[in-house]
Amino acid sequence: MRNKVIKTGLIGFGTGGEYFHAPFIHVLPEFELTAILERSKEKSKELYPKAVLIRTLETLLAIEELELIVITTPNDTHFELAKKSLEAGKHVIVDKPFTVSTAEASELIQLSKRKNKLITVYHNRRFHSDFRTLQEVLKSGALGNVTEYLACFDRYRPELRPNAWKELEKPGAGILYDLGAHLIDQVLVLFGKPLAISADLRMERAGAHAVDYFKVLLHYEHHNAVLQAGMLVETPGPVFKVVGTNATYVKYGLDPQETMLREGRFPEGSQWAVEPKENWGTLYSNGLENKVEPVYSDYRAFYKNVYHAILNEEPLAVTQEQAFEVIRCIELAMKSSVENKAKISL
Repeated sequence: MRNKVIKTGLIGFGTGGEYFHAPFIHVLPEFELTAILERSKEKSKELYPKAVLIRTLETLLAIEELELIVITTPNDTHFELAKKSLEAGKHVIVDKPFTVSTAEASELIQLSKRKNKLITVYHNRRFHSDFRTLQEVLKSGALGNVTEYLACFDRYRPELRPNAWKELEKPGAGILYDLGAHLIDQVLVLFGKPLAISADLRMERAGAHAVDYFKVLLHYEHHNAVLQAGMLVETPGPVFKVVGTNATYVKYGLDPQETMLREGRFPEGSQWAVEPKENWGTLYSNGLENKVEPVYSDYRAFYKNVYHAILNEEPLAVTQEQAFEVIRCIELAMKSSVENKAKISL
């Protein structure tokens, strides 16, 4: 079983499929990119000629040798595609966010258990070097007790993208489901479930139909976690700023993996996505500044974990319950903003 290759079908070949999933399925010897579902285009055929080009979901799921289905389509399609894949007896990876509602997420979790098939969510930013480094900084105790946590995901895109599904008025659209899902997942990994949530969600750009700015506060017993993202930020602030009773840790600059993938580079080698030294985080303590050498990490770790989980050798890194909690926090953040409530208790 250790040499088993998992034949994999990919649904969707937009940004997610092309850059964030297909390269990893392709380079990892544990997987075979067997079939790709593109409903009208043929872009995947140029990059992965050995994969069978499929036009319909029914045809894809009918391929008996496929054990794993990876879903990289718009958020409001995740539930139906995942449900049909599980019903067909396949293991499933869903690109984040899991679903657009907790009701959908709960139904998929129950179905996966009945079918005895794995389902997990691609919260890939857990596998960023900057996040893994932050985990180690917190674990070391260098900060003391955390009193403030700030995570930002700033972008500058003042113009709307015509017909981009993420900017339409539809379930699962907007940057809370997109960027917010990443930031919420990271906080839950670091600190667990909060006591309460409050949020300010806005549409700031002219003509916007979906949330393009958020500030979400997750309230813990001794600190708040502030998560913030917008599309009008020309001068990005720190990715992380964590204040403690003994020190403060600040990190600027994004993990290089996305840029490298969009450049068409395949994730190969032991040091594929090393952060440049100018982007290393800084620990401030007693008037001293110390650069923190990052802990290496890349998205291949997610797929390797799924491989071993399918073979019943290790637990999932991203569990169904964790993915469900991200959606629950998103729902409560939306409720807080709509109802203009200071806090909504979990």
